[in-house]
Amino acid sequence: MTMKKLIFLAFVVFTGTVFSQTYTIANVPQNLIEDANSVMINQQVTVHVNDVNEMEYSYHSVLMVLNKNGKNDLLPMVYYNSETKVKNLEAIVYDEKGEEIEKFKKRDFLDISAVDGESLYTDDRLLLINYTATSYPYTLEFNVTVLTEDTAFLPPFDPIPNYNSSVLSSSYSIDVVPELNLKYKIFDEEGRINSTQNGTKSIFTISNLKSILDENHGPTLSATVPKVLFSLDRFNLKGIQGSTANWQEFGIWMNNRLLNGVSEIPEATKVKIRNLVSGENSPMERAKKVYQYMQDNTRYISVQVGIGGWKPMPAKEVDRLGYGDCKALTNYTKALLSVAEVPSYYTLVNHNSSKVNILSDFTSMQGNHVILAIPDGEDYVWLECTSQKKPFGFLGSNTDDRDVLLITPEGGKIAHTHKYTYDENTLKTQGKVILNVEGDISVNVKIESGGIQYNDRYDVEFQKIEDQEAFYKYYWDYLDNITITSMKFQNDKEQVKFMEDVAFEARSFASFAGDKMIFNLNVLNRSTFIPRRYANRNFPLQLSRGYLDEDEVKLLLPEGYEISYIPEPVAINSPFGEYTASTEILPDGNLMYRRKVIRYEGAFPKERYSEFRSYLKQIAKSDDQKIILLKK
Repeated sequence: MTMKKLIFLAFVVFTGTVFSQTYTIANVPQNLIEDANSVMINQQVTVHVNDVNEMEYSYHSVLMVLNKNGKNDLLPMVYYNSETKVKNLEAIVYDEKGEEIEKFKKRDFLDISAVDGESLYTDDRLLLINYTATSYPYTLEFNVTVLTEDTAFLPPFDPIPNYNSSVLSSSYSIDVVPELNLKYKIFDEEGRINSTQNGTKSIFTISNLKSILDENHGPTLSATVPKVLFSLDRFNLKGIQGSTANWQEFGIWMNNRLLNGVSEIPEATKVKIRNLVSGENSPMERAKKVYQYMQDNTRYISVQVGIGGWKPMPAKEVDRLGYGDCKALTNYTKALLSVAEVPSYYTLVNHNSSKVNILSDFTSMQGNHVILAIPDGEDYVWLECTSQKKPFGFLGSNTDDRDVLLITPEGGKIAHTHKYTYDENTLKTQGKVILNVEGDISVNVKIESGGIQYNDRYDVEFQKIEDQEAFYKYYWDYLDNITITSMKFQNDKEQVKFMEDVAFEARSFASFAGDKMIFNLNVLNRSTFIPRRYANRNFPLQLSRGYLDEDEVKLLLPEGYEISYIPEPVAINSPFGEYTASTEILPDGNLMYRRKVIRYEGAFPKERYSEFRSYLKQIAKSDDQKIILLKK
């Protein structure tokens, strides 16, 4: 949806002073080059808000790109539309000696439609250049000034563009007329941002920031970098003025100005819905039928024109056309539920697998997606209305366990989406493995997934056969020479369980040493990942979601062999989870392998990362244990 695009429009849009210094790597402190793909030599942002519907935003940056991995840390491009005009625009490229090698004026930028692949139509356009470097390092200077009537999104002070990018100097100046009441929130635990006030002008500066490395099981970049967010009590969005004085007022504005007048449903559809839910006394059972009706009769397509980045397309248009974006489909479902006499709330959420909250203590234009909330006692049932496949009340990993904003007639209210616990995120594997004398195996396996693990797997049912086969070959990538022979699926949307029934063969599974046949006990759910070791880890350990895996696999041994060695049972308990694995010799001489893994969710000090890594190494070692058969 173009909520993202509108926010980005505010971000990526100065003609600043072109410094006379020479842009060479010799002028950059060595500590900023270490572990860096790029260095922000200088960044200057200036924002003037002269009225509720008048903002000028200027951006000047000088980025030294050290290698090919840093080429995307500054993209010389800018969005514009009917409310936003690009006043000045240029980019200059310097070689490693600091000599100018190419200069781009506004006329040299490509002017293209900003259709994103999901949008049927949008009125946003994009000016960009696609510079291809022939050598490194090089330096890119980018200057742009934008005039816009939209003041809903104030660009943040966000100096670090990416992992492995350092900052020599960055400054941000914002000047707002007093009656709009500028407010800001600083994220900077180490106190690296300097802030000063000069009349109505607020100035923020920062310098000599070393690059941040992306660490396994660490916080996201946005959660670790110093930054400042800004907002106005009064703003303009596509000609509609609103308020973010507090969440209640913001919610009233959305409800009265953006959601008002878009909920009308054609009479014929009302009749269908009433007939559909006739005889159902339970509001939730009526809601299930309405949700299924929406899924059966619509599809997701983004259409963004004008205020369409935030205002839903009318429900009657969705009903007529059969498509819409997240706002339109959520509003349409809300309107259908109203016909079925089921209350629901349009809800703003940050759609991101990293669990990004709506900031409850900083009222501003937040969220990049919309879902629906149905009151259920003291809690809510959450609906993802853009999917024709998801079960009723199931969200998945992009919208679970985070603060969201309900839009109610009484105003905005902060709520929290469902948190999937480890015993909801299940994966149960039952298999039979037949090993022949050549060391090949034939396998039948049944896999049942739930919770977030359901979310990771259920979509395979809708893929092409070749993609399904590729999915399983990747899942069992530690096995060579796999041939998938059959696949069957059952999606129990009522219980939110996905069942997979797969058969495959793998040649040369076992190895031979004289009269001995050697093979791995764990055929179907082997943990091989060991996270990177850090000499000096910088950030805490974060395990964002727990899970429960339970495996039971019967191994049928080949004729003419007897068991020479089987591993001892393994049991590991740690603050991060539990692991058990055991092998039983059955009365018929075959084997039963059982394994259970529990991962706990939690946050731990960075000093415990090595302990966590050691725990995973123990699991990988156990999962790699071998059994030895001896030829009779």
